[in-house]
Amino acid sequence: MSRFLIRPKVKCANLASKALAMACRAFSVDFEKRYGYRPWLLESFVDPQEHEATCYRAANWTRVGSSCGRGRQDRDKQARKSRKDIYLYVLDKRFREYIGVPEPVRYPPLDVVEAADNDSWAANEFGGAPMGDKRLEKRLISIAQSKAKSPGQSFLETAQGDRAAVAGYYRFIDAPAESRVAMGSILRPHRECTLRRMNSLDEALCIHDTTDVNFATLAACEGLGVIGTNQTKTKTRGLRLHSSFVVDSENGLPLGILHANCYAPPPKRGGKKKDPRYIPVEQKQSFRWISSLQACTELTAELENTRVIHVMDREGDFFELFAAWRDGARDDLIIRAKNDRRTKSTVSLFQCVCETEVQASLTVDIPRKSARRKKGKNKAQPRRQKRRATLQVRYCPVSIMPPKHGLSSKKAPVDAFIVHVKEQVPPADGSKAVEWFLLTTLTVDSPETAEKVFRCYVKRWRIEEWHRALKTCCGAEEPANRTAERLKRLLAINMVLAWRVMLLMLLGREMPELPAGVLFADDQIKVLKLLAKKWRSPKPTNLQHYVILMARLGGYLNRKSDGPPGAEILWRSLIRLTNMCMGFALAQLE
Repeated sequence: MSRFLIRPKVKCANLASKALAMACRAFSVDFEKRYGYRPWLLESFVDPQEHEATCYRAANWTRVGSSCGRGRQDRDKQARKSRKDIYLYVLDKRFREYIGVPEPVRYPPLDVVEAADNDSWAANEFGGAPMGDKRLEKRLISIAQSKAKSPGQSFLETAQGDRAAVAGYYRFIDAPAESRVAMGSILRPHRECTLRRMNSLDEALCIHDTTDVNFATLAACEGLGVIGTNQTKTKTRGLRLHSSFVVDSENGLPLGILHANCYAPPPKRGGKKKDPRYIPVEQKQSFRWISSLQACTELTAELENTRVIHVMDREGDFFELFAAWRDGARDDLIIRAKNDRRTKSTVSLFQCVCETEVQASLTVDIPRKSARRKKGKNKAQPRRQKRRATLQVRYCPVSIMPPKHGLSSKKAPVDAFIVHVKEQVPPADGSKAVEWFLLTTLTVDSPETAEKVFRCYVKRWRIEEWHRALKTCCGAEEPANRTAERLKRLLAINMVLAWRVMLLMLLGREMPELPAGVLFADDQIKVLKLLAKKWRSPKPTNLQHYVILMARLGGYLNRKSDGPPGAEILWRSLIRLTNMCMGFALAQLE
């Protein structure tokens, strides 16, 4: 394809993909006339450093991998050429039958319970990482297995004097920037396991959100961005993480991280600001929501039996995202509305649904919330008592209109539905009543579907719990490294560890009857049985009993009024249980 050229002066939408598609349709017949046989596949290469292969994807070519960068004359295996993406186009769908190979199963179903196996989880979630060296892959698995025993502690504490392990750890983290030891390579095996777990379900929720990772104390670290300012207007340095976290739509069990984009946000420019309505969306910070939606949709395209619903908070409520969904997405959206837009009629978006009749009534339990200081503000959030609330539900079809002015003003409206959920009686303690406007591309034609939209959005808080586990339990903001690239490598490992901490927490709640061996090793089970005997507790028989016993090591009282143990308590408990198991093992040597 080196002669496939469209001159820059030619401005014609979809010309490249159209030309490719026409050439592919004529190729088989022309080739057979010339050479006497018909080809089954076409292959092409794209240099990702120079081209994005947009026309290939638009013409239904499939990326199947990448080259090694060797070239035809690389007899010494130096790999001095650039690595190119390999694209295939299927001319005959029966090509596998001709070759004699079975139909591949890209993502064979994987039960979420199998991901919790205490002995093999690290090999499953990190094995096969494309590091270019098997030794680096083994080192990654060893680091993850060691840190899982004491999440939140430094690797020096985890290694417990093993000099070889510490040296290998620093060689891995301090690998050159041009090496394949990067966040994407580290997370790739976990992403494939996430897709396999999604493939075992009928429906999954892909929750998108952004969080800032604060590294303000690392003054000498290179490559950090500005994530905010403190009370004295001093710029806070760190990294911004936009991730897509997948959970089971039925019980909210975490399935894994499907996509992650970690970058250093640039400082805000001074001087006269350009009207944001006339800035291309690709140049805005909000484009991360569109790019993450597109990346996840591309990954889930092969999950034929799994319905994926993307859930976002109010930051994802902008017209360009809905337009991008209409142009290329196959999954559905649920987004909490922030903007009271205009509609085709004279009333606004919120007023349109509020004027409809109440279609259903829901009774939900609102959990308690302690008073916490809100980020960037001196005023703390008010405390909220646990209560049972009755919610009124309304819904109606709407058209999401483009803005009146700006680059998107001439785009067509996007058809969707809006669900309005409002607490009927204001809370007695003075806290804010629940009122949500939820925009969705799901067809809401019954109270049951409206309730489903509400229940799905409630599970958005799973990603908030994951962020807290990442920072509090796994200490994602604690490492001290000299470059942002090294911090990203550690962050990638901690992201998977935080997912496993959440899985440990939720399996005991949602699947209490599972055997203890799902999460605990043999020595941990022995120690917990001895603790039950010492505390005169009933003999543990299932996973929930063992989780509660371990939680007592972290301060959990297990009173009737107490909720289930949280991630932070389980994290402290796991560290203490690990230390007790070591003492137990040493005592057996005498």
